[in-house]
Amino acid sequence: GDSEKAEAILMKMHQLHVGYDLHTKPDIISYNIVLDALANSGKHSRNKQESQRLAQRGSDILAHMERLYEESSDENVKPNDRTYNTCINIYAKAGMIDEADALLQKFTKAASNDPALSVVDGKPTVRTHNTLLSACMVRGQVAMAMTFWRRMKDLGIQSDVVTYNTLLKCHVR
Repeated sequence: GDSEKAEAILMKMHQLHVGYDLHTKPDIISYNIVLDALANSGKHSRNKQESQRLAQRGSDILAHMERLYEESSDENVKPNDRTYNTCINIYAKAGMIDEADALLQKFTKAASNDPALSVVDGKPTVRTHNTLLSACMVRGQVAMAMTFWRRMKDLGIQSDVVTYNTLLKCHVR
């Protein structure tokens, strides 16, 4: 649960790798572990500023991964659906729904390109959208939830019981 320590270890791995220790190069698993730690820290944070700081750190890590992949075409650092889902989740937990939506749109666009040229592995799923629906429910943003749900349908993503239960809770609250 210590996202700062996890991030410090990731940075140390990166520094060692840059210093030519090829056995310490962070990979997608390394980055996703740190993003998960940020998401879990955000789950327990009651402080809005702290949640927003965690969201910014997640955004910075994602941007770093995208840059590394674009510069080297190294598949070991190519962001995947878990990477994007976790970053969207971090934003959602911070109450930054507009930012989460912007990242979802970026993810959707990147995933819709030619898979061979895409800067992301995977595509948005029902889980991705359910994360945003849940954030809308917590904040009482029914209209926004319905917008996400319609967009989800337009993308051909099948709603599940979590989707419908979240929409029900949204309307009830």
